Amino acid sequence: MDFDSRNVLSDAAHERELLKPFVAEDFQIDLQLFGHSSGGKGVGKVLLSIGLAAFGWFNPAAFGMAASAHFGAAVMGAALASTVWTAFNRPKMDDMGSMGSPDVQRFDRAQETMSSDGQIPVVYGYRKVTGNQTFHETNSEANQLHKHVVLCEGGIDGIESVCANDLLIPTGKQQEGAVFTVQNRKYADAMVSLSNKTLALSANGVNHSVYLCNKDDASGSGSFYEWQMNISSLIAYINRLGDGWEAFPTATTTKYPGDLKLPTAGKCYNNPLKLTADTVKGGTKYTFHDCEAPDNYNDVGGYPKLAWLDMHFNTSAELNGNPSVSAIVRGKKVFDLRTGKTVYSTNPALCLRDFMLSKRYGMGKWITEADLDEDSWKEAADYCDEIIEFHNADNVVVKAKRYELNMIIDQSNSAINWLQEILANFCGYLTISHGKFKLKIEKKEPVSYRFTDSNCSDLSVAPLKLSETPNKYSVKIIDPRNNWQSIACLCEDFSDQKERGKVVTKEVQLNGVTSQNQALRLARFYRDYNLACPLQISFTTGYQAMHLEPGDVVTVSYHDVFKNLPIRIAEIRETEEHRFTISGRQYNPDLYNDDLGGGISWYNYIPANESTAVERRRPGQVSALTAVTRYRTRMDGSTGYDIVVKFKLPQRYDVNTAVVSYRTNNAIASDVQEIPVDVPLDQLGFLSPWKSAGESQGTLVIPNVHIGDEYEFRVQAKSDEGLLSSESSAPHVRIVVTPKSTVPASPQNLRYDFSERFLFSWDDVADSDVVYYEIRSNTKVGEEFGLLGRTQDRSIAVSLQSRSGKVYVYAINAYKKASYPAVVSYSYPRPKAPTEITVNKIPRGVSIVAPPLPYGASGVVFYITGTSYSKSFRLENPVLNFMEKSGIYDVKACYYDRMGEGEMSQIFAAVIEPTFPAEWIADGSVSMEKFDGIAKSAVADLKDTAKKLGEIDVSLAELTKSDTEIKGLVQDTKTQTQSQITQIANEIDAKIVDRNKGLASDVKINADKIQQVITDLNTDPSKSGYSAITQLVDGINARVVKGDVINQINMTSNGTVIDGKYLHVTGKTKFDDDIITESMIKAGSITADKLAAGSISADRVNVKQLSALSAKIGLLRTKDTGARVEISDNLIKVFDENNVLRVKLGVW
Repeated sequence: MDFDSRNVLSDAAHERELLKPFVAEDFQIDLQLFGHSSGGKGVGKVLLSIGLAAFGWFNPAAFGMAASAHFGAAVMGAALASTVWTAFNRPKMDDMGSMGSPDVQRFDRAQETMSSDGQIPVVYGYRKVTGNQTFHETNSEANQLHKHVVLCEGGIDGIESVCANDLLIPTGKQQEGAVFTVQNRKYADAMVSLSNKTLALSANGVNHSVYLCNKDDASGSGSFYEWQMNISSLIAYINRLGDGWEAFPTATTTKYPGDLKLPTAGKCYNNPLKLTADTVKGGTKYTFHDCEAPDNYNDVGGYPKLAWLDMHFNTSAELNGNPSVSAIVRGKKVFDLRTGKTVYSTNPALCLRDFMLSKRYGMGKWITEADLDEDSWKEAADYCDEIIEFHNADNVVVKAKRYELNMIIDQSNSAINWLQEILANFCGYLTISHGKFKLKIEKKEPVSYRFTDSNCSDLSVAPLKLSETPNKYSVKIIDPRNNWQSIACLCEDFSDQKERGKVVTKEVQLNGVTSQNQALRLARFYRDYNLACPLQISFTTGYQAMHLEPGDVVTVSYHDVFKNLPIRIAEIRETEEHRFTISGRQYNPDLYNDDLGGGISWYNYIPANESTAVERRRPGQVSALTAVTRYRTRMDGSTGYDIVVKFKLPQRYDVNTAVVSYRTNNAIASDVQEIPVDVPLDQLGFLSPWKSAGESQGTLVIPNVHIGDEYEFRVQAKSDEGLLSSESSAPHVRIVVTPKSTVPASPQNLRYDFSERFLFSWDDVADSDVVYYEIRSNTKVGEEFGLLGRTQDRSIAVSLQSRSGKVYVYAINAYKKASYPAVVSYSYPRPKAPTEITVNKIPRGVSIVAPPLPYGASGVVFYITGTSYSKSFRLENPVLNFMEKSGIYDVKACYYDRMGEGEMSQIFAAVIEPTFPAEWIADGSVSMEKFDGIAKSAVADLKDTAKKLGEIDVSLAELTKSDTEIKGLVQDTKTQTQSQITQIANEIDAKIVDRNKGLASDVKINADKIQQVITDLNTDPSKSGYSAITQLVDGINARVVKGDVINQINMTSNGTVIDGKYLHVTGKTKFDDDIITESMIKAGSITADKLAAGSISADRVNVKQLSALSAKIGLLRTKDTGARVEISDNLIKVFDENNVLRVKLGVW
């Protein structure tokens, strides 16, 4: 989707891009082209797979349309067979031992860079979306960010939650947001409570208690489970508990579970209770706009018909750079034909109608309301909204709507393809009848007409090949209960897998399904539909087809082939002879139920006891019959040989197996009824009767055959009713069991992949029985020295000792004969040294950062040395937060890989300062000024209120109320006291005045601050004073003021400032970090001229030893009292323990 120079969405450009693959720019649709033939359907009754839409566009004549009707032919290709698109795509086949499926990923819709051509999605239902940033602006200090984030097409119901970097962002004055809900669907006594970080779930006498960790717990030494430390894992844990417990996320957040709150604890039986977490504080917020222009319209454009967020961020440790924004959205409001109202809905039929009629993102330029059959859309909408019951994993009956749509539509696909994807989410298909589009859903229908030999002819049958029919469906959906990640719901037919001996997997992506039950019901239908309805039928009829339309169910009885075979009509086409050709797919009414398994009946529509039809029904012969000898090693290590017989079944719907018979030349004489004279003795066994080797669908193994024996095989196809193909024309093949003793050829295409491990791969050797492959670093085959490994596979991961060299691979057969080696030279260079190391200051340390890891590197090693310090740090990420004593440290680093360390970098200096940087202290000063203004304003307001209360000279108690305020006042003239409480929507204010004491106090509470003040009422500024405590979200200030003297403590996230006239610490005081260390003072930097006179006096000196000291000491006393020595001027005195002077030396 394109933005113009002002980010204004272009409708015309949108439509051109959306339908470019199918619709010419000058094309105008006229549904009259579909017309009405005289008395019936005419060419308007064409219905093909959506997959044929492109064919219809390029070949409209194939649909009986005029050559110009490209779009009509393309849309008519979007029809009934869209619900069974699995039938015609060739699936992936697995061995019984390998039942996995490759992961299917869709493109990334996140757009967190400024873009003029960002993709704007359309959201139906309840989904998580990431936004496209369209405006980005920071302030001059880069600590505030203002940006616009476009989420999706407008006209949506609203926003459930908004997150940036997975942190909950508030709107308005919001302080908390719901993270997920918890309920129990099984037991009426179910309860939820949260106390002391312990979440308690109780039901039916069973209690589950989970201690929820916060950040302190996670950084401590304790050991916890993942669900105790991660909210997404906690949600998954609750959903795994069983017993009816369910958790459903309403936001994504990186908060710790220990930060969760439960505003309403109590019963939760079919009553979801919300667990909440604090939103981001400090001014970060968003405002949601739907189809509204921004204030800076002239700069960014109008965002017409879009839902977008106006976001303001304040920088923090968690929110910096360019925060990634996501939101959980309640999607588009759609028009409901049944009520005539436009409302939010997850009904697939209503959402599809909105998509088809939209001119911005759908087909509205070519399809209008007049082109839709409204009755069929109402019927389909009602069917989707019907409440069904099913048993969940706990065997609890759950009620839900049959089909819902929660889908994100964007411009990575054409409108035709999106139409197909929407239909696939609820088994829907489109037909055109009487010039209007009809919406139908695959469901149980009554038989509309019964065709017999008298009114149908030219029957043709095209069976689905069973060998390619999936018996395992992997349906991928977006699951909100798994943190909105893609999960695979598996639906398998184990009995069919066992019968066929293989797993045929079909992968399906349902982008509009968020319910596992709905996904499994759809997968079960597609699985059973392909297995139970394998026939595609076509026949010709007359006027009987004129009242029918695609989607109708009819039965066909045709000669000896079928009797009352039901089919659902997919296409009705008028021939040049004014007859009608009807095509359809076999129909089974048992498919259409809301259960997840069972209940399918297999009906036989082939007439019984009619011998005249036996030969007509006899299957054809198999093809591509081969037999080869295969070498294998038995469990005991001995050698054994097998014969492998392979063939292909004939293409027929009722042929699923073949009978393999054999005979051998080593038969005993009693098996031969008559011995001809002209037959060699070693060939007599081939005259014995055929023996059964078993049945197979294409491969049969004859184990433990003997070298030198000769075998002959015959294979006959077998139908479901037990008929075999003709014995006389059945194919035969002979084989002699011989060992392959030839020297193996050299393995080909030897290659290596060092991305995750030292992996070497090669192609298999087919010309000899290879027992194993030997991988070496030299050419000495069979020796231990130089051996890297042996394997029977075609790849191996080894351990290399050298960063460069050659690897040799030999093929070894059963006779220990080795092939010529395959050789490859490899190189695994040492990682280059980091080009630079960046050192950034952090509180009490430094952050050391190396460049990002180069390709192939596993991590980085930092080597740090300093005074009496040396240590290395081996990290997977190139960032180290280093906190040690203040000083100067040498830092160097190198990257490491699987083989060791790489080249070493230069040495860089890292300085840990003993004090905080000046700018951090400046931030505290600014905060103190902010607190000062708040406190002074509160004192002034309190004194003004006290003055007004003093004017009231009677005792009273009164309460006044208005629409916006409640005020209570109590006054006692005897005690000269008054109290007043005022409450408005965003503030509570309580004041008390005592005139006898000359004091007043005030407590004021707002959402963003709490202010407490006690002040005297003295009017003399030199004698007046007050004390105040101010609490904000980002700081606390406590102060005492008397006249011009202010003593205060100011605490912010950057540090604590103590500001006062006199600071007296009476207890023991400890400083964790040195203020000045020896490594921080340069030699000779402290001289006499830098010491103030009197700054070092006798009472401030406490040293263990003084040498070469010359100073005016004054009075030097070893003790204050008792036995001591005193030195004063020219006199030395010695006192005993009784303070009696015993010695006196000097001049006195």
